[in-house]
Amino acid sequence: MNKIPKSLSNANIANKTVLVRVDFDVPFNNGSIIDDTKIRAAIPTIQLLLKNNCKVILLSHLGDPKGKQDDTLSLMDVRFVLGRLLEKQIKFANIAACENSIKFMDFGEVLLLENLRFSPFETTKKSEDRASYVEVLVKLADAYVFEAYGIDANVASVTGVAVKLPTYSGLHFEQEVATAKKLAELKAPITAVLGGSDIQNKIELLQVLVQKNNTLLLGGNLAYYFLKSMGVEVGDFEGDAKLLSKIEKIIKIAQKNKAEIVLPVDHITASSKDNKVHEITTQQITKGLTGMDIGPKTLVTFREILEGAKNVIWDGAMGNYTVEEFSKGTEAVGEYIALSTPKECFKVAIGSDVAQAMTLLKIKPKRFNFISLDRTLLTDFIQGKESDILALLSK
Repeated sequence: MNKIPKSLSNANIANKTVLVRVDFDVPFNNGSIIDDTKIRAAIPTIQLLLKNNCKVILLSHLGDPKGKQDDTLSLMDVRFVLGRLLEKQIKFANIAACENSIKFMDFGEVLLLENLRFSPFETTKKSEDRASYVEVLVKLADAYVFEAYGIDANVASVTGVAVKLPTYSGLHFEQEVATAKKLAELKAPITAVLGGSDIQNKIELLQVLVQKNNTLLLGGNLAYYFLKSMGVEVGDFEGDAKLLSKIEKIIKIAQKNKAEIVLPVDHITASSKDNKVHEITTQQITKGLTGMDIGPKTLVTFREILEGAKNVIWDGAMGNYTVEEFSKGTEAVGEYIALSTPKECFKVAIGSDVAQAMTLLKIKPKRFNFISLDRTLLTDFIQGKESDILALLSK
């Protein structure tokens, strides 16, 4: 059984120095942040600490510089976005030289440390190296708050700190846990809209959903994995052999348990022959064509199903939503979930890729019960597995 970490809401933290592990691993394009959802998610926690006159030390990574300084992955731009959101100047320092910065900052101030993964010790597996790496932080701080989502918990800024300081859940992370718990308790049928290109991270969720008579609406590369596994010609899409084998097993389990898998019947494709965009049926996907989005007939079917849904999980885009010609499927599905589902429908969007799509396509998050940034936590709860991060934070 998953234990719930102590709540920051009830903590005696006034006038304390508090380390906050956030997840500011935000997407960039041409040097600009294109989605600040993860930064915004941490704002209520930071504001609560400031209200309690704390020194707030923020710890985060960005990308994977593999233990080396990489100016393209600096958190400096994040610092400025955070400052605008908080309407406050944010101090900035490197973890290797932050001791004086922490000592001499005033209570009620915020310090953001530079990308933790500029140091090889953040991800090292040697416990002695981790301990020395975080020692300066631990000895200067009074408490630790976890406000990161879906990150690898086996890093020094989590395992090396949480066990040495009084530890609390951040406000958004508390909501993540509460939402995961509620989703795990939902009874079938659940309508799951699943897509995207990161198939490996959705396998466990798929395996759980097909155990009952749930309905799965599939788009993106995920749909082509299912179509190919069923022996359907899918143009230039090849897929990973190991994943295709797993999908075949999932299809058999779905058939046994009467889980409904709804696949696209038409597609928006790109052609390597004439460099044109084509709208075709599933039967017309031949070599030279690559599926880039679901088509209008598929969207009609998806909408009809969503209009009667009781519970909806949305995890993954329907196509390459960053390109206008291939964004219609993701935009329409997001709008259907937001506006066409019954008023009492419980609906959750999952994953930073969906959050980014919602920002880019202007799909209103307030129409959803929750925007989850942690697929791993959700999947653990649905499977009844103990969450590694909750186990660590509850010690």
